Order: sequence, then C-alpha cells, then structure tokens
Amino acid sequence: MKRQHPPSFLTGIYRFRIVAEGRTLRGNRFSREQTLTGAAWKGSDNPPPTLKDDDRFCRLINRLLHQESIQAVLQKAGINLDALR
Repeated sequence: MKRQHPPSFLTGIYRFRIVAEGRTLRGNRFSREQTLTGAAWKGSDNPPPTLKDDDRFCRLINRLLHQESIQAVLQKAGINLDALR
C-alpha cells in the first residue's frame, strides 16, 4: 500500500485520492476509488470555538446565504438553501 503525506503544515484545502483493491469472500477482484477533501489552517488543532464564537460564525453564514451571488452559486451546485438555513 502506498501512502502519501501532504504538507499539512501549510494552510490550505487538500484533496486526497483513496484507492483500494482486494478480493471478495468469493475470490472476485474489486477496486474502489474515492476523493476526499480536508482543510488545514494555523490553530486547527486547538479546541473548538466557544458558543460566543459559534454565534458570530452563524451570523456570518446567515448573511452570506442572503447574498444573491452566493445563492446563485449554491443553487447551481444543487445545494438546498432552505436546508442550510
């Protein structure tokens, strides 16, 4: 199995391609592939924000969701705006 370690000391969004190959209980071969996304930033290993910080974050997201340009991008991506609110 080949493992790669991304430079997680750099802030950013990272994409990971996971590939698995094997055999079923009946001996048939199979392979699977999935792409995952992760984020790293300075301080991301600190405890989660407090309720006060959460409130500020929620207000920011709410304001962003009311901007027409963001609504258009989310709707184009098939994201249900009502479910986000």
